[in-house]
Amino acid sequence: MSYVLQKRKNTIVLIFLAFILVGAAAIFVIRDTGNFFVEKQAEEVAVIVGTFAKTARSVYSKEVIGKLRKDELGASVDYQAHKGFVPIPAQYLKMLGKATTEKTAHLLTVH
Repeated sequence: MSYVLQKRKNTIVLIFLAFILVGAAAIFVIRDTGNFFVEKQAEEVAVIVGTFAKTARSVYSKEVIGKLRKDELGASVDYQAHKGFVPIPAQYLKMLGKATTEKTAHLLTVH
């Protein structure tokens, strides 16, 4: 084989190996980037849900329980045993969480 033909063959092999290496590197980068963004989105959703829960509890305490207290009623852990009383904020959020889970469980399945 001539020197020029051998040099072309070596160049083609090197280019082919470079494509394989670049492709493999791209697969790892894309996979890691995808995982990174999924984790970041999960963190952001957790912050949003936490903020929502804290805000809901605060608003419930201020608006609902505040109104009931003005009317000489209120909130109690044993609200069911007391006429005119509602659950305390923590109980309300627990009820809200349970109801939300029941209604959205099908949305949270892993595919």
